[in-house]
Amino acid sequence: MKLAVIITTIGTTAVFSTATGAAAPVILPKQCMVARTVICISKADRKLRFIRTGRVALTMDARFGDARGPGFRTAEGMFSVFRKVAMDYSQQYDNAPMPYSMYFHGGQAIHYSYSFAREGYNGSSHGCVNIRDMAKIRWMFNRVLEGTPVYIY
Repeated sequence: MKLAVIITTIGTTAVFSTATGAAAPVILPKQCMVARTVICISKADRKLRFIRTGRVALTMDARFGDARGPGFRTAEGMFSVFRKVAMDYSQQYDNAPMPYSMYFHGGQAIHYSYSFAREGYNGSSHGCVNIRDMAKIRWMFNRVLEGTPVYIY
């Protein structure tokens, strides 16, 4: 099924199937429009949306930390990317590879996850935002600058 995206008004995005034409509106919070480029992440629909000039440039599946305790929950709120590392490794979790890491809150980062690609939503992170599409996260990584706003809700 192919999807198309149209912007209906600032902060409101309608996503519809080109096969059926059925609309499935996605309302983006105003925080997703605070700058020319924003990484907007919804825990409710498990999506990361890369917003450029008020439009959804890219959408990716996202996986988050779980409720095992406060140290495992993905932070919510407005942050900004403060460090980027093309190939990082988790010092805390068995040197797990973290390609295309974009740190936004302490040790929490948006990054590609081999386990998310392999296991889907059957697992969880330790607080990071996991992405399972290597090509998409690489594309976004190459366009995100340090200081880019990140809004997680």
